[in-house]
Amino acid sequence: MKHSNSPEGRPLKLLFFDLYGPLDPENWSGTPKQIFHCLEEAGATVIPVGPHYLFWRKSIQWIIFRYYKWYKKLFYHIDRHLFWARVFTKLGNRRLRKYRDADAVVTSFPPFTSFVSKGLPIFMIHDATWGQVIEDYPWFARSHQPAWVVEDGFELERITYQREDVFPVLTSSWAADRAIADYGVDPERITILALGANLKKPPEREKVLSALLRRGQGACKLLFVGKEWIRKGGPLALEATAALIGMGVPAELHVVGPAELKAGTTAVAGFPEFVRFHGFLRKSVPQEAAVLEKLYLESDFFILPTQAEALGVVYAEAAAYGLPALGTSVGGVPSILHDGVDGAIFPPAGSAQQMAAWIKEHYLDRPRYEALARRAREDYEQRLSSLAYGTQLAEIIRTRIDRLRQAS
Repeated sequence: MKHSNSPEGRPLKLLFFDLYGPLDPENWSGTPKQIFHCLEEAGATVIPVGPHYLFWRKSIQWIIFRYYKWYKKLFYHIDRHLFWARVFTKLGNRRLRKYRDADAVVTSFPPFTSFVSKGLPIFMIHDATWGQVIEDYPWFARSHQPAWVVEDGFELERITYQREDVFPVLTSSWAADRAIADYGVDPERITILALGANLKKPPEREKVLSALLRRGQGACKLLFVGKEWIRKGGPLALEATAALIGMGVPAELHVVGPAELKAGTTAVAGFPEFVRFHGFLRKSVPQEAAVLEKLYLESDFFILPTQAEALGVVYAEAAAYGLPALGTSVGGVPSILHDGVDGAIFPPAGSAQQMAAWIKEHYLDRPRYEALARRAREDYEQRLSSLAYGTQLAEIIRTRIDRLRQAS
């Protein structure tokens, strides 16, 4: 592939390379698809390059995964297998070569970047290093995987981060600092940019401001949205809600997401009456999306005291609804949830009383609450919307291309 000149006066032309395909909604919870459309919204021409040999990759995964699961009691995944990452990426490179006039390649996963063809600058977007994933996500712990897969994962990242044509766009200073420490990446090559909200139909500003005026009536409604109750800090959210009630403020905790907590089951029978369970609500199903939007609009605070989190895009979605959020000082959360702007950040343990006191203080002081809610919405519009994210990312790419052209 031939390096093109700086795209002055015309839209960027970008090749989005991904072995699963960047438009697969199941790929990284739809994040590559979100990035793809954000760039399009910002005016870039984005061409999907992938999926690549998906049937064969899934067949190999099916066979090896079951071998390790049944005979070794370990978790295998092909994405961190160096041999297959090299084979399928090099096969996929043949499609990249068809595009002669592109400005850059975009990827969203280090192992799928390691062996991408040279010739164009590569902008690799991600939220955590392999070491951070192993340390913070229990199912990726070293003891749960074949040792050679763990080491392959580190080697794939080392190859990616040490390529001079790869320019990482990491979602937090937490991830960036670790990439620099683990792989000796030149800080000048890294850019930090938090992902924007993943909303198909973002709420209009007028709708949010109208909903804001109707809040603060009756019980204080706290909204928890997360697939995992324990890792996402459900017990701490429950404790904070109970503490708030103990401080004389009637409150409800509305829970969306955890698969193990379904209304009417024995799993939720022991929860206090102030907890309301709404099940897992899919944005892709109109009726369920409408319920979720209603909860965002009618709640008073968003609470997700997560115990491990690479970023937490859901905080950006709360900001879209002008919903002040409570988060924790773990992982990349402080890069997306700005303390005092979108809400507040607390320690990940032993902070239930602090959270409750903060909620009470802001809930009862309506002018202060409304000012905070408006700041959250403004931050969404300026920094966390799909257009804001796409515009910032496109500018990062364009600026880097210009620098490369000037240096050549």
